[in-house]
Amino acid sequence: MVIALLCILIAMGLVQVLRPQMLWRVNHRPLQQPFVKGYVAAEPTSAGYTTTRLTGAVFLAVAVLTLIAHIS
Repeated sequence: MVIALLCILIAMGLVQVLRPQMLWRVNHRPLQQPFVKGYVAAEPTSAGYTTTRLTGAVFLAVAVLTLIAHIS
């Protein structure tokens, strides 16, 4: 069960590193519309996407190391 959960988390981390725009598009309309006046204008800049990728890379590294530690 733990291995399956870690694999799902690794897949989420990969999406966050490779395609952060996809996560933004899934999240931005229904969840942010009540809180942001111009939700289309609130899309992150390239620096924001870089920060998202760096955070995803750290998360991915921790998830992979946890998976390796759990398997061995």
